[in-house]
This record gives sequence, structure tokens and C-alpha cells, in this order.
Amino acid sequence: MDTLEKVKEIIVDAGKLLVEKEKDKEIFAKQAIDDRHDIVTSVDIEVEKFICGKLNAAFPDHQVFTEETDFSDITSEYFWSIDPIDGTKNFAAGIPLVGISIGLLRDFVPVLGVILNPYSGELYSAETGKGAYRNGERIHVCATEKLSDAMLVLEGKEMPAQNREYPRKFSHDARTIRNFGVATLNFTFLSEGKIQAYIDEDLKYYDISAGTVILQEAGGKITNVRNEQIFPRKPDFNDIDVVASNGLLHDVLIEYISKG
Repeated sequence: MDTLEKVKEIIVDAGKLLVEKEKDKEIFAKQAIDDRHDIVTSVDIEVEKFICGKLNAAFPDHQVFTEETDFSDITSEYFWSIDPIDGTKNFAAGIPLVGISIGLLRDFVPVLGVILNPYSGELYSAETGKGAYRNGERIHVCATEKLSDAMLVLEGKEMPAQNREYPRKFSHDARTIRNFGVATLNFTFLSEGKIQAYIDEDLKYYDISAGTVILQEAGGKITNVRNEQIFPRKPDFNDIDVVASNGLLHDVLIEYISKG
């Protein structure tokens, strides 16, 4: 079994574990300096342990970087970046917008990504140079060229905190604005053409590792708000600002953001 197929097998089993344990979940306040409302559940921890155990057994030479562990001393050429439950607040509230994300990086650049919505069973995957897929079918970003025809996802507490003007401008000029509260699924929505752009100023490394590969292989583009490449980047727990698009709208997004 090749690497991608093994990871898909692991993430599907992790999704079954998540659904199985949902009714018994415990919710804890997380000691996060940058978000006093942040939480973690017992299921986050169980799913993470499951995924890490499976990856360590299958790929003993690869290190692992996760959301729930304080480990950033990466020395291996290849390493995994994992988010066991992206959208934990949705999960805690019983809202089925949740993603499990596993990304493989080589020399700090994402080269393989797998994202699962454990409730819908939608499984997204990509490897560099091999295209992006949902449940085995090829996916692509949409060809929308006009902002007035676009659905944008704007997320992140930094926008209101810094009194950013561009969300108001986008609300006026785009077809509509949404906020789903789950970064990994935002990348999948964009990669299969359901939305046209996703902007977030406070994502984490594990939020974007898998989604970056899937989006780029689907024909999309991802940069920071200054239109600079995000990777290669060493793992950290710092906020990462992201502008992701179908590519055709990227320049206009950057232009709006640059004006505040």
C-alpha cells in the first residue's frame, strides 16, 4: 500500500472513532494565550493519539507535529502535520462541520494532504503533481472571475480586533460572505468550486498543511495577505494569515486587503 492510500485508511478509521466517541465527549477550557474562549474535547485527544500511533507505526522515520502537543523540534526530512478535530467548537456544539486533517511535509513544504469530514464521509486528498480528489473523483476550483459572483469565507478574530476595513468592503462587493468555523473544510469547499475565496488572519500551521496541497492541486492559489508564499515554513504555533482563492480572484483580493 502506498503512502496516500495508507493515510486515507488511517483518517477514515479516525473519523469512525470520532463519531463513535461523540456522545461521551468531555469539554475542557484550553490554556490558550491568544484565545480565552478556546476549548479542547476528550475526543480531540483520543483521535490525535490514534492517528499518531498509526502514523508512527507505518512511517517510523517521520516525525509528527500536532495541535494538541507541544512539539516543534522537527529534524526529519519528512514529517506529519495533524489536526485531529478542526472545528472543535462546532463539534462541541453538535454541529457536523468538522474536519480531520493530515498533511505530509518534505523540507517544510506540504507534499501530501488528506482531509475528512467524518459526518458526510467526504474524503479529500492530493499529492504534489497528481491532482486533487474527493472520494476518488478529480476536483477543480471554479472559474469565477468577478467578485460580484463570488462567495467568500472570512474568518478569524483578528479582523474585528484590528478594525480591518476590507471585510466591510467585501460584504458590499461580493455576492455573499460566510463563516463556517472550520478551516480545513473551507479549503475543501474552495478546492471543489463551492466557494471562490477564503481569508483568515489567524490560522495555525496544522490548519493549512493538508489544505494547501489539495487547493494547489485543484488549481487554486494560497499566499499571505502580502501576496507572499507561506511555505517553506518550519512548524510553529504562531498565527498565520492566509488568502486562498481560485487563482482568478487572487489579485483583487490582495488589492482590497492592502487598503486596510
